[in-house]
Amino acid sequence: MTACSANVGANRSLNKVCLWEALWSALLLALREHPEATASSLISYGAIDWANHAVSSPVGKLAQALMKDEGLESSAGGFPRQWLYKVESLLGMAGDARRDALVIFPTSSSGFTVMRPTGAKHTS
Repeated sequence: MTACSANVGANRSLNKVCLWEALWSALLLALREHPEATASSLISYGAIDWANHAVSSPVGKLAQALMKDEGLESSAGGFPRQWLYKVESLLGMAGDARRDALVIFPTSSSGFTVMRPTGAKHTS
């Protein structure tokens, strides 16, 4: 029995996390089983604008959601293990879906400076 199934209805915050985890798993499974669903809604003529391609794709949207995860703010000393697992799952996608994730994470890197472990030196 997982923490989610044991505490259904007991804790509103936990229910929110459980819903997010279930939704994440279902979306990733669907995107892996149907790679055509990872396509960006952006229609390109000529060279691909990867920034716009990424923000218009399902994997790009998932990557953006990860960068807005409230758990990042309360996590001191590094990234939460579950969060890193989700990042790795997006970076493990094939083809353009992987590229979409690769575009989103560096462009949202302002959150990464906040997560610098205690004792790490900041260089300018």
